[in-house]
Amino acid sequence: MEKKGGDKTPKRRTRKADNVIGGNKTPKRRTGKMDNEIPRKEEAAEKLPKGLWVRFDEWFSKKWWVGVSGIVALATFFYLIWPSKVDNQKNDIENQDLPKSTNEAQPPKPSINIDVQQTQNPVINIDVQQTQKETVTMDKETFDYLLQMIAPPQGAYGNLSKETIAAAERNQPLITAENYFKQGMVYYNNEIFYEAANYFREAINKNPYYVAAYLGMGFSLELNGNSDEAKEYFRKAINLNFDVENAIAEGYSNWGVRFLDNGNSEKAIEYFQKAIDYKSDFAVAYAWMGWAYYQKGNFDLAIKHSLEAIDLYSEHAGTEKVAFAYATMGMAYYQKENFDLAIKYCLEARRLDPEHANACAFIGMAYYRKGHYDFGKEDFDDGIGNFDLAIKYCLEATRINTEFADAYAFIGMAYFYKGDNDFRKEDFDASIGKFDLAIKYFLYAIDLYSKHAGTDVPYFYAYLGMSYVYKGDYYIGKGDFDVANRNFDVAIKYCEIAIDKIPANEFPILYYFIGTAYGHLGNQIKADDFYKKAEEQGFMPK
Repeated sequence: MEKKGGDKTPKRRTRKADNVIGGNKTPKRRTGKMDNEIPRKEEAAEKLPKGLWVRFDEWFSKKWWVGVSGIVALATFFYLIWPSKVDNQKNDIENQDLPKSTNEAQPPKPSINIDVQQTQNPVINIDVQQTQKETVTMDKETFDYLLQMIAPPQGAYGNLSKETIAAAERNQPLITAENYFKQGMVYYNNEIFYEAANYFREAINKNPYYVAAYLGMGFSLELNGNSDEAKEYFRKAINLNFDVENAIAEGYSNWGVRFLDNGNSEKAIEYFQKAIDYKSDFAVAYAWMGWAYYQKGNFDLAIKHSLEAIDLYSEHAGTEKVAFAYATMGMAYYQKENFDLAIKYCLEARRLDPEHANACAFIGMAYYRKGHYDFGKEDFDDGIGNFDLAIKYCLEATRINTEFADAYAFIGMAYFYKGDNDFRKEDFDASIGKFDLAIKYFLYAIDLYSKHAGTDVPYFYAYLGMSYVYKGDYYIGKGDFDVANRNFDVAIKYCEIAIDKIPANEFPILYYFIGTAYGHLGNQIKADDFYKKAEEQGFMPK
């Protein structure tokens, strides 16, 4: 307050008033409030709970950066995170009618670049790791074959409605699922079934309606030893498309053929039976089942299943498929030594498929066996007629398959007996031509067996040696003893190869021929020894 007539301010005052009446000093700048003013801190204290002002003042003055950080965090949440959550909820509502995919975090999958071209075999590079590469190659024909084997005829989606397919493709595009499927096929082709299953599973996750991926998954699990789980995937495929049962049956049948080609007839029969379990009228599986039992030596079951296949084949079935079943029946009857039925069914197979090498060969072999039987009854005319037919059909088989060893061997045996008949009739010039042809075809057969099977057939050597004995006899009659002796030497060589592998009681005539060769060479002791062995086994020359 101002004091009139005074020259001093009260002692409690720490500063001068704004204007001092009668004072002679320059007023100083105000730095505080007058006694009659209420300080702002006290005013704030009256409006806030007791003690809060002090904490607020300290927080704001000393930790202002915390407040700024909080504001930034709140802004980020409302601007970025909250809209994303709303969109996700919206998508969940829109897609709740579609099967949910389980896109859990998976280890990185190798990337495969597939370049399938018409003019060359593709090379598929599989990047297993960034520092390690593995190359898997697969030709286009194999790729197409396996893709056709797994995929049902209706395509990847089967017969689902267009609306359902469109919904699936909107949700997760098919192209991604198809890429996973093709990558799985590469591993499937290379029989890495556990890795193939991973890719097929990803294809299903990308598109829950991808029927072919369910089939690929099922076969990968089946071939990896998980039959029960495989059935579950097949069931899902069938639920999507009932017609897919035919594709499952075909897949099992095709794998059965592969096992059969690898010599595993037991596993092949198991897979053919699974094919039939899925489709009881699947004629192809019955036909292959018959062939598998033929290879096992169970000729009755071979005939049974082949007949079932023939009964199931429709009039629209491919003639080659039906011919296959008829040929199997004919061959089984041949093994049962019913040569008339063997010829009947193999002739039907040849009619349906003129290029069926097995059918032609077994017709010829059956005629040879009939001719051999005729010779045993000394019905030589009928025998010669059957040998001529044997040569005809076996030659046809070798035209179709130039490396058909058995066909060459039976041609050789037919010529051998035709030469023997000429020799018996003392038509020696005619006979020597037959024996030369016999030797020619026996050598073909022996070479092919050695090259492909890695084994020898001792009976071929036996007939080869006996042919040379006949040639030696022929040249003795001609007075050419040097040529005769060379033929006898070769005869002994081949016959001794045969006797090391053929039991004496199975082919006693062979010992007689060796004895004849030794006798002509002047070694009578060995000749008598072999004659005795032939006689002990019941062979008595006439």
